Amino acid sequence: MAASYKHDPLPEGRFIRLLHLHPARNLKTPLRCSVTTVALEEIGSPAYKYEALSYVWGSPVGDRSLAVGADGKSLLITQNCETAMKYLRLRKETRTLWIDSICIDQQCINEKNHQLSLMGDIYRQAWKTLIWLGPEHEKVLREMQRMQNGTGKLCILLWTLFRKRFAPKKPSMLERFRALCNSPWFTRVWTLQELLLSPNPYAVSRSALLPWGQLLEIAKDYIIYGAIDHGDILSVLAFDRDYHVKYPDLAVFEEAARCEEFCKPLVESCSECISDYLLNRKPQTPEGNTAAL
Repeated sequence: MAASYKHDPLPEGRFIRLLHLHPARNLKTPLRCSVTTVALEEIGSPAYKYEALSYVWGSPVGDRSLAVGADGKSLLITQNCETAMKYLRLRKETRTLWIDSICIDQQCINEKNHQLSLMGDIYRQAWKTLIWLGPEHEKVLREMQRMQNGTGKLCILLWTLFRKRFAPKKPSMLERFRALCNSPWFTRVWTLQELLLSPNPYAVSRSALLPWGQLLEIAKDYIIYGAIDHGDILSVLAFDRDYHVKYPDLAVFEEAARCEEFCKPLVESCSECISDYLLNRKPQTPEGNTAAL
């Protein structure tokens, strides 16, 4: 059995760790990675280009082994983290990521508190934020990738008009989209904060990659054309980044954090604002809207 991996202490100041995920040709290959330390001020260079992962841990305690470093010492991670990493691996190249459960020493309270204070910069400076929604949503994300133009809107409209007459026997894209909306990622307060801090977020499932803005536009098209009830996708609307830029109501965030299912009260309390946004009025972007998160 491999020895346990121990994080080297970070230098004082604005330093973080980056994870270098080694390539693999198939999912069965065990995960291997290395970890380096870098100053946040150095991250602008191509050598330190990284993607931040936003995901739900699932279990608070890891039970899967990750081989770290040349000697392959073992670090325990959760099953959801392991699954995400296996699908995010490239076939021939190393992929550089920031993953909180690995890049932060979870056994050191002082380090955790200090890294929390840097979280805004970590997500803002990431090349992309990869929002891992689980491996089961690949098909619906690929369907949405094909709906980038007016043809996609037409498909939604036609499906709405004829859905009663031509009810599909197999699960429809609409049903798959509803399942996507029920992903655990949409039920956490901190994932909303990570999204708001991210300038370039993408929804990810297996190898499917979809710009977050495109997912939101399709959600709004479903509502506008009557294909889906507003209440069915409250969680997705609550994660409309531009909506929160326009209406940065921190009191609502504080109230939402006390709710078991925060998305519903968050959106219901601002339904008038959401209706305004759905009418395609362009949001104004005040500077520093995420400073308090």
